[in-house]
Parts: sequence; structure tokens; C-alpha cells
Amino acid sequence: FHMQILTPLIETVALGVLREALSGSSGISNSDKTLTKALSISDNGLDFLIGLFALLHPSQVATLVHAYFGILMEFEGSASSTDKQSLRRLKCSRQLRLHAIERLAAMPRFISFN
Repeated sequence: FHMQILTPLIETVALGVLREALSGSSGISNSDKTLTKALSISDNGLDFLIGLFALLHPSQVATLVHAYFGILMEFEGSASSTDKQSLRRLKCSRQLRLHAIERLAAMPRFISFN
């Protein structure tokens, strides 16, 4: 039952972080500042996810991690054209995924998922 609540919660966190990353798309310095802010915000969601490693079965945590990355990859996949906004979505999605991988890869329990 708890997975029916946690999975949409993690997906919502991922969407919120993406929305924050894309909120400042006027000018390069402003967009970089909002991406930096979104990376900082994503740390809170990742801390929550990391905390679940101690509480949930590894397969359940793997499902949540997959949901988080699935949202980020799905958003990246929709950036197929080469206009400025699509390239921005692609950059933000990849930066958020890379940041999450860097945070999670330091955990021994995460390495066993691969």
C-alpha cells in the first residue's frame, strides 16, 4: 500500500524539480541560476529517497529510483527538436539525472541495484 503513495510522490518531486529548473529561461545567466537552484532543491528529494533505503526493501527502493529517473528521462525524450526551449529541457534533464546519480552512487546499497 505504501508504494502506491510513494511512487506518485517521487514522480511529483521529479516533476517539481524539472519545473523549477525550467522556470527561468530568459537569458543564460538567469537560466543557469535557476538550474543551480533546482539542483539544490533536488537534494531535498534525494535526501528523502536516500532515507528510504533504510526503511524499505531494496526492490521497493529500486522501483522508486526507477520512477524518479523515468520522469527525468521521459522529459528528456520529449526534447527532440533543436529550438532553444527543447535544448534547455534536454540540458536540465541531463544535469538533474547526473546530479542524482552522483548522489546515489556514493551509497553502497545503491551500487547493488546496478
